[in-house]
Amino acid sequence: MAKPRVRGRFCHKCGRRRPNEAFSGTGHARCICRECERREKKGRKERAAAQAAGEGLRLFEAEAAYGQSVFRQAIGDVAGSIDAAERCLEALPTYAPGLLTMGSIEYQRERRDLGRAHFERLLELPPSTEDLAEILDEAGEFLIDRKEYADGLALYRCAAGKFPEVAALWSGLSCCAGHLRRFEEAIEASRKAVNLAPGNARCLNDLGWSLLEAGDLGEAREVLRRAVEMAPEDGLARGNLALVEERLARVARAREAIRRGRGVRLEDVRD
Repeated sequence: MAKPRVRGRFCHKCGRRRPNEAFSGTGHARCICRECERREKKGRKERAAAQAAGEGLRLFEAEAAYGQSVFRQAIGDVAGSIDAAERCLEALPTYAPGLLTMGSIEYQRERRDLGRAHFERLLELPPSTEDLAEILDEAGEFLIDRKEYADGLALYRCAAGKFPEVAALWSGLSCCAGHLRRFEEAIEASRKAVNLAPGNARCLNDLGWSLLEAGDLGEAREVLRRAVEMAPEDGLARGNLALVEERLARVARAREAIRRGRGVRLEDVRD
């Protein structure tokens, strides 16, 4: 005897047998009825809303603690400023200004490993993080000011890779590489900065200085002349150009002495 045909199918969520019309197209594939699908969708929305509310509260707490840290620093309360900065990261460990602050504090405490770890966490944040490129550049400039050139170079390499369109990061990379006598890398980074910001006299000056350090006096003079023409008030560019001109003059005097068959003293060509 043939088995009686049963209409509809079971819903794997609620365990009820429901008619075929109670299932949507995707519901048929998943064996979940429309009613359970609606409840599932509503639950996802409620969980997302709760998560967003929690993140918003943590962000508010982090921003409040960071503001307190800045205020305490301004009035000379160093201990209070550090305590507030620590509370900032307790509230939201991925808050970029807080990571910058605590990283700087740890370097100043001579705890380089901890400071480096905070800056590395900055590099792990998504590129969409607000003001992240500027914050990374601030971290790099802090390291340059402290003459932590190796750490600065590592940071700028990663930061420039993350934001290759930001000229300031390539300039910072060039500065660190130059101090470590990695002249080829410094020149390459400076050229990238100039290409990104051709109207920026500081980028031109950085390239000129990198070329000067590498011994390419001819191109250094050409680049620095452009920098001075672009920003005549820039004393640093004028000083670098004067230094190039002085070195070129020494080279010319040495060549003339050689041409005339006279000996050349070392002090005539060196700084």
